[in-house]
Amino acid sequence: MRKVLVFAVVILVLAHYANAFSQKDIISPAAGTWNNLQPLVLNVQDGTEIYYSTTGIDPLRFGFAYDRPVVLNQKGNVSLRIVAVSSGGIREDFTIEYTVKDSEVIGNEKAVSFINDIALHPIKKYVSGSVFSIPESFNYCIDGNDRVFSGTDLHISEKNNASRYVPFTVTDGSTYLHFVLHVVPLQDSFLHSQSVPFEIENWNVISFSSRKYSYCVDDGEWSNEISAFLLDRLVPHTIKWKKKSSDENEDEEIVTYKLPPMPQLVSSIEQ
Repeated sequence: MRKVLVFAVVILVLAHYANAFSQKDIISPAAGTWNNLQPLVLNVQDGTEIYYSTTGIDPLRFGFAYDRPVVLNQKGNVSLRIVAVSSGGIREDFTIEYTVKDSEVIGNEKAVSFINDIALHPIKKYVSGSVFSIPESFNYCIDGNDRVFSGTDLHISEKNNASRYVPFTVTDGSTYLHFVLHVVPLQDSFLHSQSVPFEIENWNVISFSSRKYSYCVDDGEWSNEISAFLLDRLVPHTIKWKKKSSDENEDEEIVTYKLPPMPQLVSSIEQ
């Protein structure tokens, strides 16, 4: 029997909090012992800079800058440290201790398939209007909600127009999984599934691959040039393209793609 996952609950769980970054903005990971690699998913406020490390070291000394959700490829005992620096220079520190253990995957075919799928995709994409199935042999809860449910089919209306990261804890009594469901609107999924008419090599060399389009980068002029050029990947860019038209008075549909900045390794030495 399909259970409707009320979208209002999702909004309640993952509402954007005002003011400074806090513990409740850490969507994942969670403290505990898990049988899958953990995703790092944070609710970051505008103007806040986030740094993290997985070895217990100060992230501002030797860590990574957080710019998007990422899977932490560490097993065993992990000491995740997160530092948030507000636009006003205020520093907040957070530590999450968790353990990732390998486990023998047992159970019926549906349960084994579910466990293997989550192991491969700790950040699981869900397109609004589709069905996300949790086997009946599992219990689950949506983090932030103490209620525990039996495995079933979950569904969010295709009319949903908001993107959210929803943390789940799922167990069958022997296997414990903590993962994030990335809920995306149907129209966004359609756009992202389309191939883009450009290629990027070595992070900052971009070339447009089709002569049937005109291109525009950021606020620059439209061009038909397809030769490669360098792009500053320390900042985000907006890439637009549209089909060439023989009729100068005819407006072609413009497609926009947001290119995020390249992730940076942050290191500093205290004197």
